[in-house]
Amino acid sequence: YMLKSSSLMSQVVSRLGLDHYCTRNDMFKKITYYKDAPLALTVYDENEERELELAIKITPNGGNKYSYTANDFYERGKAHPGFVAKGTGEYGKPINLDDTVVFKIDKTKFFNKDCEGVTYHMGVHQVYPLARKMITNLTVSRVDKMASVLSISYKGPHSTCTNEIVDTLIAVYNDDAVEDKNKVAQKTEQFISDRIALISGELDVVDAQVAAIKQSSQL
Repeated sequence: YMLKSSSLMSQVVSRLGLDHYCTRNDMFKKITYYKDAPLALTVYDENEERELELAIKITPNGGNKYSYTANDFYERGKAHPGFVAKGTGEYGKPINLDDTVVFKIDKTKFFNKDCEGVTYHMGVHQVYPLARKMITNLTVSRVDKMASVLSISYKGPHSTCTNEIVDTLIAVYNDDAVEDKNKVAQKTEQFISDRIALISGELDVVDAQVAAIKQSSQL
């Protein structure tokens, strides 16, 4: 139950940067890139409190230029109907989509001449909805009913990515368990400190009362 929680998977998405994606359509299938994409997308948003979802089509034109079409632009719970932005840009130079959102495209070491003229689908997903969707591809089961060992598997289009998702999920789970223990220890320490302070205060009051009685009785 814990391993299949949206909270842990959201941390996996953030650690691996899975909210940023790059794909292209081949003749017979869709190719999904993971750490081997020829292009890299960076999005800047002046409103740091909101979480965007953005989809852009990028077509390298040759040289230092590319064509782009942005036709999906969402904030959490809010859509921008009919939003379309088209134009050309240069690698490494920012482009404004509106007054607050800017994106930038850079070449990576995997870019070559064969990438020119190919349309790449790039964008940014909202973390929590993506995590909930990824959980449907995750399987967690006991190896044996009498054992405490779990079998974890993830189904995805990229083998390297799926392996890292499982490894990172285990790491996040362990870190979360350590964090919980630390929180319990901190709260226990705070509780004991508060009790000691309270008891010390009560003893100070009793000592003061005893001193007052001795003084009034001239003992």
